[in-house]
Amino acid sequence: MISQDKRCFLDAPLQSILNGLGEEARTRGQNGRLYAEKLVQSLADRLLILTRTRETAWLTNNLDMCTRRRITDRLEATPDADFDVETLAAERGCSKRHLFRTFRVSTGRSPHQYVLDLRIEKARRLMLKPNLSLMHIAMECGFKSDAHFTRAFRQRLGVPPSIFRRRL
Repeated sequence: MISQDKRCFLDAPLQSILNGLGEEARTRGQNGRLYAEKLVQSLADRLLILTRTRETAWLTNNLDMCTRRRITDRLEATPDADFDVETLAAERGCSKRHLFRTFRVSTGRSPHQYVLDLRIEKARRLMLKPNLSLMHIAMECGFKSDAHFTRAFRQRLGVPPSIFRRRL
């Protein structure tokens, strides 16, 4: 019997295959033997893929290159979007804690710090446009308030955004 606690299956394709097998068992093989065999083969293939691609990454607490690229591409494409660690962890098939740990080992920063750095870099580029206010830039870069923007900017660059902009 498949576990009722589906949270233990963090890999979405694996969860889908297991759900299909569970449904096939509940309906007593209504879709036929060939379909059930295909599901079992898909399960074996998926487990093989998961162990091959992630085996060394899990052992070394490091992100595999494909996963790292997918996460960083998403974060870089939308640095102003709300950061959803649960979704990223679920896509990778791991816990949030493991994602944080492996991301930090791979990049030297936590996912949150990485996103803040991307937002600050975007803000620096937008400051070259004199017609944009600092408040507009803060909102455009995903900061919830002007104070949060100023604090993050000062921590990373050593000066508040207003002084940085005057020096441009």
